[in-house]
Amino acid sequence: MPDADVAQLERRLVRERKARKQAEDLLEQKSRELYQSNQELAGAVSAFEASSSRLSAILDHSFAGTLVSDSDNRVIVINRAARAMFRQAEGNVVGASILDLFDDDARECCEDAATSYIGTDDQEGSEVWHEASGLRSDGSSFPLEFIVTNLELSDDLHRIWIFRDLTQQRLAEAERLALEEDLRQAQKLEALGTMAGGVAHEINTPIQYIGDNMNYLRDGMSDMLSVLRAYQDLERYVDVESEAGKAFERIRSLERDSDLDFLLDEIPKAINQATEGLTRVSTIVLAVKQFAHSDTEDGQAFSINQAVASTIEVTRGQWTPVAELETDFSDDLPYLIGHPGEFNQIMMHLIVNAAQAIDESGKEGNGCIKIRTRYENDSLLVDVSDNGCGIPKAIQDRIFEPFFTMKDVGKGTGQGLALCYRIVTQGFKGSIGMTSIEGEGTQFSLQFPTQIEGLDKKG
Repeated sequence: MPDADVAQLERRLVRERKARKQAEDLLEQKSRELYQSNQELAGAVSAFEASSSRLSAILDHSFAGTLVSDSDNRVIVINRAARAMFRQAEGNVVGASILDLFDDDARECCEDAATSYIGTDDQEGSEVWHEASGLRSDGSSFPLEFIVTNLELSDDLHRIWIFRDLTQQRLAEAERLALEEDLRQAQKLEALGTMAGGVAHEINTPIQYIGDNMNYLRDGMSDMLSVLRAYQDLERYVDVESEAGKAFERIRSLERDSDLDFLLDEIPKAINQATEGLTRVSTIVLAVKQFAHSDTEDGQAFSINQAVASTIEVTRGQWTPVAELETDFSDDLPYLIGHPGEFNQIMMHLIVNAAQAIDESGKEGNGCIKIRTRYENDSLLVDVSDNGCGIPKAIQDRIFEPFFTMKDVGKGTGQGLALCYRIVTQGFKGSIGMTSIEGEGTQFSLQFPTQIEGLDKKG
């Protein structure tokens, strides 16, 4: 090979080596740059994951139920508080429509709130809370309130939802209303009791001297009748032609005009009936005084038999038109420790309810209310039963709920049995139960635990 060709090949070889070296250097530089970029990307990913974890941790530790959705109201993120509130697993919510978390009646409110812009600036009215009914996984609904914030990120619209469960608030509000109603009723009963006690005290004095006078008249009339009978016996021994006979003839004329025989029979009956009436009034006055007796703050020992008897007298106008009332009182019952006025309220509600149930059943002349007391297993037991209309089975588990009533609008407050339940369970630490058959009648069974200091007292 000529020297010129060899030289040309050597020059080409040098250029190729130089080009390869430059390519290798460039590849090495690009590899270093790529490695550095990968490291930076990995750092950014780690930082993003850490930031995302921190955000998830912050959301999960928030006591407010928080949820993020897209513009189509599809759930992107839901925190722990919201999952607990709706009782939903995260996998069942993420990707689903947020409308599935509301009941049918609340969906329109939810859609309106989502489509109305609620910004985070200082514009007036930017914070608007909406009340609705949420839907749990078991299908039950619960009251809640929520607020929505529309947020744009990278030209994508996101919605941030914050929820507050109102269940406890509503229960507290219902309890507050019930306590206020109890207070109003207690104030009314206290005023009525004060008035009734005063009236009973004022009536008692004239009743006493009227009764004393009626007893005096009865004894005096008995003596007068004896004298009149003696006069009538004397008549047959008098000569009709004598002056005495003529006087007796005038007496016989007066007897016929006044119908003396009838008066001799009826006047004692009238006096006895008046005396019985006064005795009845005295019994009622005593019952009213006992019923209206002010309770001491710490309670007192009292006889439930006497308390029931006084309540029967006070409510007589309610049950006598529709029913007979039978009592079965056990003797030698221990005294109950508590507030007798509260016990009287319980019995009043149960007796009046029984009378109304009998009236509603239409059992005219055949109504019967029975009240039984006894002592068993260190407890005082009271049963109040009637043969009225009974309580439908579908609502029997609701009768002790506040404001629940079976009466027509305008009749009753829905607080009678709820008040009885609270007094028995909270005031006396006892229990109250009910059995009822629709169309046949109802029985309420009350149990009052006795206290040690009351066991040696009988009443």
